Amino acid sequence: MRFEDFPAKIFQRKAAKNIQVHPNDSWARAVKPDIRKALKRGADFAGHFSVVLVGCGTACIAARMIDLRTGQLFWIPGGYQLDLEYYVGSRLIRVAWAEPSEDAVCVRQDFEWTGRKFVKRYENREHVADTTQCSELEYIGKPAQ
Repeated sequence: MRFEDFPAKIFQRKAAKNIQVHPNDSWARAVKPDIRKALKRGADFAGHFSVVLVGCGTACIAARMIDLRTGQLFWIPGGYQLDLEYYVGSRLIRVAWAEPSEDAVCVRQDFEWTGRKFVKRYENREHVADTTQCSELEYIGKPAQ
């Protein structure tokens, strides 16, 4: 699957000033400074989103994205040993993570952002001896190719 097959129009205006946080969203309240930094940084995914990566423990990264137009937060699919590949000019996001289970499994998935939700376009699950063998993705948040 190619990133350029899922083009996104790049947002060129000022970002929203307010972050829309649901009252029950303790995660978002706890990482509000990180979310504000993402707003200031600007778009790095799907034209008008900024990805927020926050550590959540040993070998744990949680990912959300904030819509720069509205301030609305969305979860990015995948597990918590997360590696991502995404571009500002594409609606495709590639996710790699180690599935927490008795059997070590490396998961790679491609999702398309439709404007309202993520739709899975590809998935591969590979059983390995140890999840440290899960390969990482190379490029995170680079400009469109």
